[in-house]
This record gives sequence, structure tokens and C-alpha cells, in this order.
Amino acid sequence: MSKKKCNTIELKKPGNFGILSSLDGDSMAMSREEAEKKREQLKRRYNLILTTQEGELFDDLLLEYQCKSASDFIKKIIKKEFKISK
Repeated sequence: MSKKKCNTIELKKPGNFGILSSLDGDSMAMSREEAEKKREQLKRRYNLILTTQEGELFDDLLLEYQCKSASDFIKKIIKKEFKISK
């Protein structure tokens, strides 16, 4: 059986594995667990503990700056969409 070259990347999902067919025709199989582990390595997680009063103030900030979550709020600060001043 010969491998044919392809011009696109295809994703096929037989069972619990995803198979990528690369541009040079080689196939790579990665389990869902391996793919999830690789995605998690690209993320950083931070935990934050607030008092009830601080949490209410933070919720007010989320509403004021139209953020759906704490993550969304922090990303907007990082992207300099707004600044926090004293």
C-alpha cells in the first residue's frame, strides 16, 4: 500500500484517537489524553481568594468593564484595552 501526498491537513476521529495527516503524507496518532495534556501545557492558571466584600467589589468591576469572567477581565488588562489606575 502506498502513501499518497496530500495538500491539506485532515483530522479523522476513529474511536479514542485523532489522526492527523500532514502535508508530507505522514500520519501522527495522538490520544485525546495526550492532546489535552499538550493544550494544558500552553496555559497558566492562577487561583485567587477574595473575601465576600472583595468579591462583590470585583463583580462590580466585571460589570463596569463588561467582562464575562475574571479571565476576560485580566486578558483585557494585559491587552491594554483599559488601564487600572490609583
